Amino acid sequence: YSSSTAISISAAAYAHAHAVHHQLRLAVAEGESEDAAYTRFLRNARARIRQVYGLAADVDIAFGASGTDLEYLALALALQSRQQVTNIVVEVDEVGSGCLFSQAGQYFAGRTALGLEVEKGAHLSGFGSDFISVETIKTRTENGPVRSDDEYTAMLLDAAGVVIAAGGRPLVHIIHRS
Repeated sequence: YSSSTAISISAAAYAHAHAVHHQLRLAVAEGESEDAAYTRFLRNARARIRQVYGLAADVDIAFGASGTDLEYLALALALQSRQQVTNIVVEVDEVGSGCLFSQAGQYFAGRTALGLEVEKGAHLSGFGSDFISVETIKTRTENGPVRSDDEYTAMLLDAAGVVIAAGGRPLVHIIHRS
């Protein structure tokens, strides 16, 4: 496991990435185009994820450069409902500092991936504050212990229920691993 911003990659993660890179290079050397090899790799990765989590074949899975970047995708999909979106973020302290911005539809850096200068914290076009709000939920109590699964579930359901009752659309953001 690794985070692009928090820690060094583990030996196991490095070995896996190295093996995948080697497989992709072999496929290209045998005549497959880079795009085709990478597309096949992502298709297989999606299938493995669906299998591990017991998901149906029609469940979409997206990959991105980082979780921070994927926040924009999740928001864009949620905004298609044309409802006020409340991004309910569980344990915001466990994600990169850029997520605080992207979860609200804002630029998380002063320069985009394409090198365009932008104002950090400014809203991306179509991601205005009149459409998006962010609510955070802590998994730990004020004294430090992790909340019970039942308490945690009740907090999520309550937060989502408030959003739905107000006519909005909840978008729940949960960290799988940190």
